[in-house]
Amino acid sequence: MHGRAERRAGRRVAAVLAAAAALVAGIPGAPSAAADFADNLRDSVLQARQGSSCGALRADPIADQTAAIAARSTDTYLDHNARVIPVSDPLPILRDLGLNAGKAKLLQGAGKSEADAIKAILITGYKELPDCSYSAYGASALPNSNLGAWFLAAVVLAGS
Repeated sequence: MHGRAERRAGRRVAAVLAAAAALVAGIPGAPSAAADFADNLRDSVLQARQGSSCGALRADPIADQTAAIAARSTDTYLDHNARVIPVSDPLPILRDLGLNAGKAKLLQGAGKSEADAIKAILITGYKELPDCSYSAYGASALPNSNLGAWFLAAVVLAGS
């Protein structure tokens, strides 16, 4: 039984990484508008989820707002302008903003290109993206020019 579970998990990881490779290959590395970066991030997350047996993630504006708060807190921290450490747990923020989620996960990525930041999200979220207990998501992406043209991305997954 243990071996079967490991094989299933391995197949899920392989599916997520294959989706990541296919998506990142199609994303240009040159800087583009922040909206395009965020759209590419959202598309990548949705396609990675399609590689699982779960239903599609539902876009949620409160999760989007939470992801933006998390991304800005990391951006401010990296610029050495933060008064507190960056957001690590999105659940209290989701609840404060009015989303009654039972669980939440913050995935963050950074890279010298948009594609690298998105790839970091997909790789670090290889366990969470195919988790059927997450039903909603939000995403935020922004460049950080103070770090020498780094790109930051954040995805918040929420479920009951």
